[in-house]
Amino acid sequence: MKKQIHFIYLIALTIFMVAGCSENNGIPNSAEDKITNLVVQAEIQSNTIQTSIELISATVAVENLALSPDYFVDANLLSSSPQFDSSHHSEPWKNKCNSDYIFTEGFTHCLLNLNLSNEQAAELKNILNQYKLSQLPLIGAEFKRQELLKDSFHEQIEAVLDSLNEGKISEFQFQSSIATHKQSFIKTLRIQRLASKTMSRFSTNYRNALEAFKESLSENQFKQFYLCHKK
Repeated sequence: MKKQIHFIYLIALTIFMVAGCSENNGIPNSAEDKITNLVVQAEIQSNTIQTSIELISATVAVENLALSPDYFVDANLLSSSPQFDSSHHSEPWKNKCNSDYIFTEGFTHCLLNLNLSNEQAAELKNILNQYKLSQLPLIGAEFKRQELLKDSFHEQIEAVLDSLNEGKISEFQFQSSIATHKQSFIKTLRIQRLASKTMSRFSTNYRNALEAFKESLSENQFKQFYLCHKK
């Protein structure tokens, strides 16, 4: 295959957050409403699939597994300078870039600013360890699903690129075909996720972790956590 085209097409989906009942200052009245808002926020992040087609290798690239960074956090991120360990072959999605993104965009950095007591810090560490155990098989299944799906699109994209390089199709036809493949990839991924019910399980695990945070933190601490992480 000729490798004459070196650019990436990006697509982003725009979706809107539905606000719940809240105080005049925009903060929900109850801890349960705060938790629901954070859960919905993570769901929206996961539904905003950012994907690109890398024409050099004729593959589909999906940023951060197209999942909320909140689904990946673990107790290691409670450190202000978490260590990145790439030796875990059981977690092939791990890399330095993703770990930095999870630390800055996930919820754990908001826990670091709450003046936690030693007892609270220990409780949160235990919660996060349990949270990781519940999320790990789901992330692994999602990673495998996306790898298989990307492989299935490889030959199609390669064929379109070859057709353009050989003059069989116009630039307009090429771009139209690439856009169709991207939309098809996103649609197929969403259908597979719906069938597997993986996304609802991610949300349930996240809600359970937030409920545990609520019990470990004071009312004011949990409010500060919410204000920090609510985007």
